[in-house]
Formats: sequence, C-alpha cells, structure tokens
Amino acid sequence: MKYDEGSEVLAKLGKLVLFLLAVSMVLAAMFTDVKTTSPKARISEFSVFRASWYGSRFHGRKTANGETFNMYAISAAHKDLPFGTKVLLINPENGEQIRVVINDRGPYVYGRDIDVSLAVAEALGFKRDGVTDLIAIVQPDSSNRSE
Repeated sequence: MKYDEGSEVLAKLGKLVLFLLAVSMVLAAMFTDVKTTSPKARISEFSVFRASWYGSRFHGRKTANGETFNMYAISAAHKDLPFGTKVLLINPENGEQIRVVINDRGPYVYGRDIDVSLAVAEALGFKRDGVTDLIAIVQPDSSNRSE
C-alpha cells in the first residue's frame, strides 16, 4: 500500500512541477521585451558586422541614394538599413570608432554586412586587411529619409 501511495504522490508532484514550469514560461514571455529579427526590421542596438571597404573603382560614381561617392569622405553601404541611418562603428581590435551614415546599398559579397569608404577603413585601421569584424551600434530612429 505504501508503494502505491508513494507513486501517487510522485505523480501529483510531477504534475505540479510541470504546471509551475508552464506558468513560469508564460510569465517570462509576458514580461520579456521580444525584438523582431526580420531583415527589414531595425537591427538591434548592438551588432557585429563583417565589414569591407570600397574605393577607387566606385569613386565619382552615384551611390544608391543619388549622392556622388567620394572614397575620401565618410560613407557606408548596407543592404537593409534605410538611407540616412546613423551607425557607430567600433573596431574591437584597436578601439578606433567612427560614426557613418548609410547612403548606399551593398555589400554584394557573401558573408559581408557593411561596405565603408576608404576614409572609414583608414580611420578604423583595417585598410590593409581589407575585411574585419566591427561592432555596430545603430542609432534608433536616425533615418530621416524614405527610400
């Protein structure tokens, strides 16, 4: 008899544990700030971008937003961020940082997230390497232009 009573208590205890687990999951979902991960959505405040730079081949040509590309000026291209979005880029290897404004589309090389002008690559210290990982902090609601 005692064995049966013990089994019954364990079964009830198991149900109670499952109930409490379900309640805690519901409460966590209710009080957690969930951000969307859609490509068109605003990128989270802190991201790591695989970056490369572009220069002489595009110097003097029109960017996607109609400006003339100047490789010696501060310029950046991203596939999804709206034109006019301000992004703080930080090179974690040397601590250098610069604020850019998205004014072009790209990069169109697999695995890369942002293209910057020669001037930005020099300021961040990755001109020689050509490609690096940068910490990117997208300024919330910084885009003031429509596409």
